[in-house]
Amino acid sequence: MSTTAELNFFRLATALGPIISLAAAGRYRDAAAALDTISPEHVDPGEIDALSGMRQSLEVAHSELQMGSGEEGLTLLLDAMNDLRKELPRFRIVLLSETPNWRDQAIVQECGQIWGAYLYDEAHKIHLADVNPSYELHFLFASPENQICDATAEALLAKSSPPEGVATYYCRMIDNIPWDRKHFCGVPQDPTADDYDKLVASEVEHYVTNPIFSLPRAPSAAMLASAAKEQCQAGDFPAAVATMKSIDTWCDAAKDLIEQLKFSPSEIDAEEAFDGLLQPETTGDQPAAPKG
Repeated sequence: MSTTAELNFFRLATALGPIISLAAAGRYRDAAAALDTISPEHVDPGEIDALSGMRQSLEVAHSELQMGSGEEGLTLLLDAMNDLRKELPRFRIVLLSETPNWRDQAIVQECGQIWGAYLYDEAHKIHLADVNPSYELHFLFASPENQICDATAEALLAKSSPPEGVATYYCRMIDNIPWDRKHFCGVPQDPTADDYDKLVASEVEHYVTNPIFSLPRAPSAAMLASAAKEQCQAGDFPAAVATMKSIDTWCDAAKDLIEQLKFSPSEIDAEEAFDGLLQPETTGDQPAAPKG
């Protein structure tokens, strides 16, 4: 029997997305037929049963769509997706300073500051022998401050990975690291992975073999707005406010949204509010350096 910790809820979200699009386009019976495809062959039944009321919501939505009561069926599907988003992994990459841990001064001298890039899931918190929650951090690669030769790069890679590639840090320590040392990963590389562990493994493999960004760097306004949208959809409104404060000088719409998040978060339609904020003409390519 699957447990919640083992499940990959992105599989269910990936299956529901096109069905919601069909219903939104008025193709209600097509949407009902597509709901029939959510079977053990496509989605682990545990991914539906682990979420309170999810199976009943989908069954009622199916009946409404089949009978042509499309608006009610669509509303139920959207509510189900909103509930599901609260359970989705939120992958981040964080850069930790590891220079003090290096004894090979020749490498340190050539590299300058040495950063370790780690993947973690902001939505997945564990408790060890402590009441304080922790994140599991999966080592990806080492990132030097300076340009280095191939031999030093090989030595850096060989000596920088921690035992078994996994470390644990208190959530509060990682949460307090500024955005210029983080990367927002977005939708996973393999959202239909069989289970959560395989989902994490595919993310680690992707970023180990494709270290396509350089950290630390000033985060873009679009990246921060995307992260805030995800936090809002997960119901973590204080975190969304903190993220949005990094870009509250960028446009009036951002300031207005912060006020809504503070005082009337339940009235926000995250898709509509943030998608408007994320239009290219709004965000541009400007960096949005965090405050404080």
